[in-house]
Amino acid sequence: MDQQKYFISKSNMALGMRCAKALHLAIHRKDLRAKVDAATQARFDQGNEVGARAREYFDSQGAVIQAKPWEYGPSLKATQQAMASSEVQTVYEAAFSDGVLYSRADILFRRGSEWHLIEVKEGTSVKEEHLIDVAIQLVTMKRAGFVPASSAIMHLNKKAVFPELSDLFVVQDITTEVAEILPEVENKIDILIASTKGQEPAIRIGKRCEDPYECSFKAHCWDGIPDYSVFELPRVDVDAAASLMESGLIEIRQLKSEDFAANELMKRAIEATVSGQAFIDVVALKEGVKDWAFPLYFLDFETVMPAIPRYEGCSPYTQVTYQFSCHVVEEGGELSHREYLHLATSDPREPVAAALVAAVGPVGSVVSYNAKFEKARMEEMARCFPQHADALNSIIGRLVDPLPLMRAHVYHRDFHGSFSIKKVAPALLGSEFRYDNKEVSDGLLAGVWAERILRGFMSNPSEVASVREKLLAYCRMDTLAMVRLWEWIQAQK
Repeated sequence: MDQQKYFISKSNMALGMRCAKALHLAIHRKDLRAKVDAATQARFDQGNEVGARAREYFDSQGAVIQAKPWEYGPSLKATQQAMASSEVQTVYEAAFSDGVLYSRADILFRRGSEWHLIEVKEGTSVKEEHLIDVAIQLVTMKRAGFVPASSAIMHLNKKAVFPELSDLFVVQDITTEVAEILPEVENKIDILIASTKGQEPAIRIGKRCEDPYECSFKAHCWDGIPDYSVFELPRVDVDAAASLMESGLIEIRQLKSEDFAANELMKRAIEATVSGQAFIDVVALKEGVKDWAFPLYFLDFETVMPAIPRYEGCSPYTQVTYQFSCHVVEEGGELSHREYLHLATSDPREPVAAALVAAVGPVGSVVSYNAKFEKARMEEMARCFPQHADALNSIIGRLVDPLPLMRAHVYHRDFHGSFSIKKVAPALLGSEFRYDNKEVSDGLLAGVWAERILRGFMSNPSEVASVREKLLAYCRMDTLAMVRLWEWIQAQK
């Protein structure tokens, strides 16, 4: 095999630090890697946007190594030329390689005769994985014959508030912290490099498959895990479930609740899954909703979380509400629907607040699944738009939440360990409320489409109209599901 194909990128080596099997697959079985979906691509794009903005804040005149990620030779040559020039004080995307490891440095800047390294992260703090990432970068540089005088992380400042974004980034020196872990990281890199030349490592599945993010090879490694497996027990420790699997206990039906269940919820899940009979505490459910007052307003919000704030008073990753759906059930059973979706590039929050206040009357319970989310968004809007504060606070004071009732008093095997409405609704109400067969299947994907409109990236009227209908249908389904769940509770005997 050509040596260039053996280059191990920093991102793949970081993957290997979590799991040697994932690194091996990244090099030898790229075909098994999950396809990049719209939500993942949006996350990549957001990271690129943060990186580009960081350059503006640091030194907009710096040299950018324009070579593509796979253009090893051109990137290395361009880096050498830029660093050799006395006129260049800052280099972005500088490339380094020792013939095996290959990495690109976000920012290299010169101070006197010394070069310093900065890695840009889109988070709002320095995390352990960031230190490991920089350590991998430093090992690559050292083996390529270059050692920077210091290293730092440049991350978003959660205290920055739009429109005054002069403090959008924080630069935190991590030279000492990285130095402490560098020998361990370098030793592990050597072990990982060796592992890529042999057979695929036999490593069991576990928390590393999902933490701090889902591995792109999870579908391959988890292939063959059956439905109703021990991994679907509610709140189960993934590593504990993996140990059960290794002992031969892979399906929940193989368990006895009195021997395994760590808590009452897990016991209930095992018994319901083994028997095939849903657990329903009818008396407790009815008691839980008896004080809900008509008219009932079933409310759901959709939000986006821009890394770089662009609306008054917002900080990095502020939740910005751009849409709501509200189904209304009158005491006589009449059902109506109200909704709002912001389709302009302006701040959506005040129009949402105004439309919400108009949609929800002064009396009646407001039903939201996981209501703390809607509560937090309304509190934020009340602070930002005091003209709506009284009405919004009234709505907040009338919030009721079906989620705790479902968690405490219901379990169906088709919840698959989750009490998300996307699991609960189809299990109890039927396939009509399945989300996985809809064009917009989750809030992340909805946010991707919404961001394209909110940022003016989508201007074709027919495309906007099509996306509008998909977003409205998605949010509408959440609130209709809540209505049907409330009706289902009423119908229990």
